[in-house]
Amino acid sequence: MDIGKLRRVASAQQFLLFAILSQVGFVCLASNIRDMAPHQPPFGPPDAQVVVLNLLVPLSMLVVVVLTMVAVVRLGWTLGHNKVLVVLFSPIYCSPLLGLVLLAVLNARANKVFREARVKVGLLGVSKASLDAYESETMGEVFD
Repeated sequence: MDIGKLRRVASAQQFLLFAILSQVGFVCLASNIRDMAPHQPPFGPPDAQVVVLNLLVPLSMLVVVVLTMVAVVRLGWTLGHNKVLVVLFSPIYCSPLLGLVLLAVLNARANKVFREARVKVGLLGVSKASLDAYESETMGEVFD
């Protein structure tokens, strides 16, 4: 298999996995935002820290969701799926259950590409060292 395609798939898969991890982190942060803010009196203007947290966390979450949709599109295109369908299905990621199914399918297809090439896949995708080892093995086959 072409090492350039493997590197593009590995990069897109890692981008997607890191986007998912950052989204999980922001969900945890958003669920604990009230505990992080100082105690507010029942009446009166809110503290500046509370206002900043209530604005910054949802905006950051929106950025992460958009980046995750970009990662879904990028991995779908890299795997060779129909570009129109990939773009049409990327908003499905916003729904929790269907989004997980979409991510599982894309990740499984990326892992299938790596298994066919006999490249070891780790928890966060393929490491650069695994791709370098694959490249050195295939270069040896070409020159034999």
